[in-house]
Amino acid sequence: MNKRLVILLSTICILYFSCSKSKLPGPQNIDLGKVTITLDSGNNQRDTIGRPLKKTITIKVTQNGLPLAGYSVQFQGSGCDDTVSAVTQYGGTTGYTWYLSSQIGQQTLKIYALNSQNQKVDSVTAVATALATGPGWHFSACTFQDAQPIISFAKLSTGRLFLTYWAGKYYLRYSDDNGVTWNALKTLGNTHMIGYVMSTPQDELFVFTLGEAALYSKDVGQTWSTLAITPFDPRLISTAICTPSGKLLVTSGNVPLSISNDRGKTWTTVPLTAFTSPNPASGVSQLTSAAEDRAGNLYVEETQSQTIFKSADMGKTWNPVKPGESDGAFYIDNNNWFYKSLVGFEGGIYISKDEGTTYNQMIGSSFQGFGNMSVQSDGNFYCQDAHGFYSSAGLGDPFKEIFVFKAEDTPPYIVAKNNNIIMRGTANAVAQYYTK
Repeated sequence: MNKRLVILLSTICILYFSCSKSKLPGPQNIDLGKVTITLDSGNNQRDTIGRPLKKTITIKVTQNGLPLAGYSVQFQGSGCDDTVSAVTQYGGTTGYTWYLSSQIGQQTLKIYALNSQNQKVDSVTAVATALATGPGWHFSACTFQDAQPIISFAKLSTGRLFLTYWAGKYYLRYSDDNGVTWNALKTLGNTHMIGYVMSTPQDELFVFTLGEAALYSKDVGQTWSTLAITPFDPRLISTAICTPSGKLLVTSGNVPLSISNDRGKTWTTVPLTAFTSPNPASGVSQLTSAAEDRAGNLYVEETQSQTIFKSADMGKTWNPVKPGESDGAFYIDNNNWFYKSLVGFEGGIYISKDEGTTYNQMIGSSFQGFGNMSVQSDGNFYCQDAHGFYSSAGLGDPFKEIFVFKAEDTPPYIVAKNNNIIMRGTANAVAQYYTK
């Protein structure tokens, strides 16, 4: 064979097997360089506890000095037990809106760069100074969760408060400082689509989830057991109460009325066909304002016909209380006093201390649609309309507008043990509290 041909064939074989070897699977141990995270902007700001800092905290991730897009980062602020994840964008940067916790003084925000194995490869720390609050409305700390609005509050006799969000697998959150700070209740985890939380006078907790069995705790949330899957969507609840006789009554947007006589183990649903409108032209559409009096009679208010309905047989049959009267909402307090709002020329809120036989006007307001009425633990009466949130110490006491808003719905609220008023913010997906 020609000597040159042998050399050529040998060279081709060496190149072939060399290239084939480089294509073998497995790590190539190529060092791409150190990943570094740096703080670009937002450091050393000052604001009141609970508030978001005016400037976004911006970081940059680089590798060998070049911007690294699509890299995972994690934010962990002091005073809140949440971590927030993000991914760097073009230019290797990403931002974080830092809501300060309730710790007065210096707070820190630790920011980590995470590799594909979720290992922390570098970190940087931002600092801020948190100032004390005064009287008025303030943001609660540690309640911002992916811009999801808060949809329910609950309270135990100890003063511990709870809240839930609209959607997503979030922790049930609790507050032991009258709504100033909210922490994750780790005993329940964050794997459930929690939609609504309700407490009873016996300090039982019911958590209604989306598409799962309801959850129940009789030891203030330390342990939980499962109940039945609820027929209603917890995100669409308009009222949920435990009545004086121990029934659970729930009105919602997808199931008009649900009743449980065994603490959530089974449910009976009541269709809209059980309610005959005194004004056929208006029809019936949705129920709200579920209540029970001391005699065991059940009540709901139908929003389309603006009629209060009553059942004397545990929810089997329903009849209008006062046909033709335009009722906006209904409520019964622990004294068995009845409250109703009327719409029209004689509109306003009326109170009855004789089980609905006679009513006296508390506040007059023509064509005003008051709703979401309650007497809270401070003894004051509260209500809302589409424009504001109001309070009154009782019959003869003037109503005070304590919060002005304009929203399509009325945000949930509760009064803490120290009389702080806690409400969902209408412009922000956080809780806020009012202190005198």
